[in-house]
Amino acid sequence: MSVDMNKIDTIRRRLKEAAAKGQTVTYGHLAALVGIHPQDVSVYLNAIWDAIQKEESPADRLDLTLVVVKADTKFPGKFEGRIMDEEDWNQERRDLYCKRRDEVYRCYGSAK
Repeated sequence: MSVDMNKIDTIRRRLKEAAAKGQTVTYGHLAALVGIHPQDVSVYLNAIWDAIQKEESPADRLDLTLVVVKADTKFPGKFEGRIMDEEDWNQERRDLYCKRRDEVYRCYGSAK
């Protein structure tokens, strides 16, 4: 699947807006925003993460895609490079996710 750069830019802007407000967004919301199937959102998120790795120094690199969550679990479908199912979210992983997500919020301006 080829990615549309305009859609990447739109999704990335929405992720930054959400992070600045201390909010998450769902895969379904992003899919509707740019007119793609929810299962295809991960392709765009991977492209955004690749761009972040190229554009930012390792010290400044935060995973903006952590603000994208599944509507039913309120956790990402992928974390630390691993596809996550509901049963994978033990308390230790939940705590680590929340810590990293909150770092993203702080970086983009939310006081949460």
